[in-house]
Amino acid sequence: MKPLMPLLMGVLVLGLSATAMADAVTVGALNVVEFGSSQVITIQNLTGSGDPDTPMQSLTFSNVALSVNGGPAQNLSNISPLNFDQVTLPGSEAITSFDLTASLGSSLIPVTVNGAAVNISPAISLTYRGAPLSGWRSNFDITVSDPPKSMPEPGIAALLAQGLPVAFLFWRRRGSTA
Repeated sequence: MKPLMPLLMGVLVLGLSATAMADAVTVGALNVVEFGSSQVITIQNLTGSGDPDTPMQSLTFSNVALSVNGGPAQNLSNISPLNFDQVTLPGSEAITSFDLTASLGSSLIPVTVNGAAVNISPAISLTYRGAPLSGWRSNFDITVSDPPKSMPEPGIAALLAQGLPVAFLFWRRRGSTA
């Protein structure tokens, strides 16, 4: 049991620290739809939709650029809340990669998601590299990060304050009886 205790302590610390990492907030969707010999990529702004997993405030996507299969970036129009823009790709070349970039502004944005106030990053970036997108439809969430907080939630701090000393004492006690 003694050799396992440092491993268990490490798992405990890593598990608790993972709760303080950034969450992703969904702000839009990218869909690839095949129509005969062409494919249509739509980029939809979901902010202000009332969906609890998206910002309740309406935010505009600006500086939207999309590059497909390593080609040149196509600049799209600004996408206002609950609207979309699309790119039609003629021909039957399979999509094996894309890069989408956009902006919601120039600094952290305070928004409400699931009833909680969070600050989200204004940078939007979505990249795909992989197997050819085939079939009738492929869907991707467009997310931005909720930067990590410098202080853990009070529950995590209380758990650390109570759990780690007990685990340490248990570990020392087991070590002295071996």
